[in-house]
Amino acid sequence: MNQKFFIALLVIFLPLFGGCSNSPESPDNFDNYATTETTETIETIETTAPAETTQNPTTTEPIEPPEPPEPTTTAQTATIPFPAEVDVAESIQKFINATNAQKTATQPAQQAHLFGERHSDEIGLQMQLAFWENFYNNFDMRHLFVELPFFVAEFLNIWLHEPDDTILDNIFDNIRGTAMDSVYTRNFLRDIKENFPETIFHGTDIGHAYQTLGVQFLQHLTENGLQDTELYTLTQENIEQGRMFYEELDGDFDFRVTQMTKNFSRAFAEVSPSSVMTAFYGGWHTIVGHYPNSGIPTLATRLLEIYGDAIITNNLLDILLMPTATIEIGGVAYTATFTGETGLTNMGLPFVHIMFYRLEDAYNDFRDNPTTDDVLPLSNFHVDVEQGQIFAIILELQDGTMEVSLYRYSGHIWNNQPSTQQIYIE
Repeated sequence: MNQKFFIALLVIFLPLFGGCSNSPESPDNFDNYATTETTETIETIETTAPAETTQNPTTTEPIEPPEPPEPTTTAQTATIPFPAEVDVAESIQKFINATNAQKTATQPAQQAHLFGERHSDEIGLQMQLAFWENFYNNFDMRHLFVELPFFVAEFLNIWLHEPDDTILDNIFDNIRGTAMDSVYTRNFLRDIKENFPETIFHGTDIGHAYQTLGVQFLQHLTENGLQDTELYTLTQENIEQGRMFYEELDGDFDFRVTQMTKNFSRAFAEVSPSSVMTAFYGGWHTIVGHYPNSGIPTLATRLLEIYGDAIITNNLLDILLMPTATIEIGGVAYTATFTGETGLTNMGLPFVHIMFYRLEDAYNDFRDNPTTDDVLPLSNFHVDVEQGQIFAIILELQDGTMEVSLYRYSGHIWNNQPSTQQIYIE
């Protein structure tokens, strides 16, 4: 597989609204999960064969055997290993039980529970709704921080008490084609309105859609005589954040995260001593460390520096109880833990689906295999990658056949990034 093409394909950075191409935010994967427990076996067909020594039929002199074939980089599988066994309900309940058990008098009075998602993902939103139900009903939490502009969240707060969906429809009309534009996001918001009507949204992102929804909210405030209020001032500030990001700073991501930190801190202080939960936060915002390929500290990292253990951050993919499969490589069966997938059906590529599996206890079997020139930076994986691990990346081709490529992490650095290396399957 072409190295640059594969890396460019997997590193899809997309902010919730703006679609800025140089943003290092990468969503998490929860595609096509179901809730029945099964185990898949992936049988592979080796694509190399031993060379044979032959005799010249017209002479007794032996001829030189052909050069042995190069070891292959792929094995082809006869079955589609779609992971249809993630038990979402059990994952949610176990996490809620653990969260509730940890609520003690020794914890900070005010906490922020951050959840990193893949935007508009059905399972991720289902999980966040369940967590909000728990906090709302059992801990009287009311403040939901969202990765939305300040003025969009304020529109939602008005809509919560309206008899129809006129405001909601207008929001989605103005964000059509963005990462938030999905029936799953709409349903999440409608569930909030129906079941948790005392929810208060707080938008902590910069002013995406400032030329449309931002201007509309200022008009709403003006029409209601609210020009001299904090709402009006904060809306103007949020609009200016968006204008600078898009018009002056060419999508400077560090600027965006700095403003998000500022917006979060302001809102967190306003609701003190109440605790909060986040929704719609992209997965990379909630990890501790840096955004991939950038060296920019993440939002969670900055918040932890300010608030310490008052910040509790989780990636939704890490909460799921991940399924396992059996993958056979070179006649050896390995237990493999599914770690994520990406669907590519409508992109005109030679493959339509990518699945990631971590081969358990496989490193010693492949530690000496030669490597190709292909690399895959750790930032492309949906889970933390540790030195001494082997990953199987399975491609479903257009014709339905499957190819398995192996990537090893031995501490290799490529382009100043920790990276796995593709290895030959001998």
